[in-house]
Amino acid sequence: MKILIAYYSRTKNTKKLAEELAEELKAEIDEIEDEKDRSGWIGAFIGGFDSLFKIKTPIKNKKDPEKYDLIILGTPVWARKMTPAIRTYFYKYEFKNIAFFSTSESEETKQFTEMTILSKKPIATLSVKKSTINSNKTNKKISEFINQIKNIIH
Repeated sequence: MKILIAYYSRTKNTKKLAEELAEELKAEIDEIEDEKDRSGWIGAFIGGFDSLFKIKTPIKNKKDPEKYDLIILGTPVWARKMTPAIRTYFYKYEFKNIAFFSTSESEETKQFTEMTILSKKPIATLSVKKSTINSNKTNKKISEFINQIKNIIH
């Protein structure tokens, strides 16, 4: 099974998690770039506004997810929603199979509801609190997510 981990990351927390998942699952990786400037506190504020009001944004990515059997899509959570870059990705592509992961200030999962509406039911989900990325609790959750995916693809 050909797996792609596609993600957007402003502060590199989601990137770190994406790289860990890619290594464990022997998956290819693709960073989704938001062409709108999201740097600094103004960029973060505008990003939160755009997420809250479900605004799409111009994006760039290198790989075509439609050529993969499974897409594992990662996003930070802004204003309790997925980022504008991930929203645009959903509108740009269709997926055969999908799984979701997110990083946030809390272990929020409401963003997965909307992500499911825009695509299909994910085979697995993972929500990680940014402040616990390297904790034993989070490592256990990551292992469970990876095992859930491995059990489905093998």
